[in-house]
Amino acid sequence: MTLSFRVRLLIPILVLLLIGLLGVGGVSLSMLQQEGKQAIQAELNSTLQTAASMSEEWVDAKASIVSAAAHDLSQQPDEWLRPLNMSKRAGHLTQISVALSSIPNLHQAEPFDDLPDDYDARKRPWYQNALSHKGTTLIEPFFEVSSQQLRISLTRALDNGMEGVVLGEVTVDAVLAKLMSLSTRWTSQLWLMDTDNQLIAHPNKAWTGQSLQSVLPDAVLPKEGELGQLTYQGKQWFTSTITLPNLKWRFLLLVDRDEALSAQQRLLWQLISLGVLVLAIVGAILFWLIHHQTKPLRRLVGLMNNISSGEGDLTARLAVERQDEFGQVSQAFNRFVERLQGTIRDIIQLTVRLTDDARGSAEQSRLTLDELGRQQAELSQLSAAAQQMSAATGEIADNADRAASAAQEAADSTQQGLGVVDQNRTAIDQLAGQVNGAAQVIAEVDGQAQKITGILATIQGIAEQTNLLALNAAIEAARAGEHGRGFAVVADEVRELSSRTHRSTEEIQQMISELQQVTGRAVKGMQASESMAHDSVSHATEAADQLRQIDQANATIRDMAIQIASAVEEQNAVTAEISGNTDQIRTLAETLSEQADTAQRRAQELSDVADALKALTDRFKV
Repeated sequence: MTLSFRVRLLIPILVLLLIGLLGVGGVSLSMLQQEGKQAIQAELNSTLQTAASMSEEWVDAKASIVSAAAHDLSQQPDEWLRPLNMSKRAGHLTQISVALSSIPNLHQAEPFDDLPDDYDARKRPWYQNALSHKGTTLIEPFFEVSSQQLRISLTRALDNGMEGVVLGEVTVDAVLAKLMSLSTRWTSQLWLMDTDNQLIAHPNKAWTGQSLQSVLPDAVLPKEGELGQLTYQGKQWFTSTITLPNLKWRFLLLVDRDEALSAQQRLLWQLISLGVLVLAIVGAILFWLIHHQTKPLRRLVGLMNNISSGEGDLTARLAVERQDEFGQVSQAFNRFVERLQGTIRDIIQLTVRLTDDARGSAEQSRLTLDELGRQQAELSQLSAAAQQMSAATGEIADNADRAASAAQEAADSTQQGLGVVDQNRTAIDQLAGQVNGAAQVIAEVDGQAQKITGILATIQGIAEQTNLLALNAAIEAARAGEHGRGFAVVADEVRELSSRTHRSTEEIQQMISELQQVTGRAVKGMQASESMAHDSVSHATEAADQLRQIDQANATIRDMAIQIASAVEEQNAVTAEISGNTDQIRTLAETLSEQADTAQRRAQELSDVADALKALTDRFKV
């Protein structure tokens, strides 16, 4: 987006004005913040001084009662009850009592406090401390167990010539309530601590007696009289402190930071609003002034727009009404338009002649390009035919080479087949011989088995005779009675042995019979294998003869394929030469066609430029 001259002139002025306003606003804001914090600090210090004064006045009043009692009591303890009661009522004390060095018990105002039987005031720290110090001594606050009230104690040594101490006790709840009720114009809280930062009084009573660090671990107290900050209950608070050395008390005042700064923030927004308003008013005035002063410039722009668009009237002139910079620009513009008018008139005349020449050149280039196109088409057909013939010749040569290679591979395979057939025939002859030898061995085994059968028959006959002899021996032994008993036992053993021998020979004879059957079948199988081996030898011989015939045919095919390949290679060389010459002619024709096409395009472009130039010059009125 292009900004107008008026806007570009207005923006820097407004930016400078804005920078000035921001500078003034920044300084004002810094001073405002500083003064605001000083005011907040002053109000916090005033509130703390009020709390300190109230505390000191209250303690001084109680201390004066104790001091008066220490000075006014007589030396007759029996007479102390009435003045002690009066002092208690006058000072609004919780209790006032006197401890003497001569007795352990206390002299108390009414009503009396219950004390343990072994209570001895002389051993208490407050008693010993009061005797060793002059004046009234303040003891740190403590919680009274029975009443659960926070109390302080004031002690002073007797001034009536007796050795003893006056002890005054008072609850601080009432004065703390007054102190806690002190407030500022913002939300605030007043905390009371001792010098060790142990909380004595707090709006949240559960925190009473705890250390400040235990409830606010990150709290950092400011120096007395200075303004600090801390985070409490999820909010930011301004803080200030004051210490009462005599009472050993320290007040911590917290003020809501947002409320305290709210007035400054409102004033800040008012300043910002005022600055924006001033900026808007000044911007409007500047815009009107710039708009009024640039009227001649706008008229100049309008006239230039009329010349650059529409009819392009170069006869128009600007009226010179002023002698400042805008008037000088108008005069210079009129002189420029006058010179431009003459230049455009000359260009129009040259454009007419250029257009006629460009159209004639374009037409001549078109005719030349058409003629070259026809010539290139014929050369392309011739080149394609030569390439097809070369491709066909190459395929024939490749096929002849593959045929020769296949014939050679077939011859090699045939020779390998002849070798395999010869090896097979030799192996079959060897197998037939081995089968014949195995048949003879099996026949010999059969003969030996028959001999073993005869031997077994003889052994079987011997066993039967032995059995008969043993039977006869047993019969004779039976006849002999006791004398033949041993012989009978031997005869039984012999008969048993002959029986086992007879059974064994029968088993062996059965096994030999089975062996003879197996050898018989083996002999028959061997004979059949031998016959098949002889047949295989015959078939292998016939296969070898056929393979030799195939080898001779392959040799003839290989020779013819080699002759064909040689002839095709010669034809392929001639075809390649023709194709190369045709490609060169076609390349030259294409180059010439491209040059003619380029010339035609340039002529057409020149004609288009001439037409465009004429159209542009026609837009001007000269």
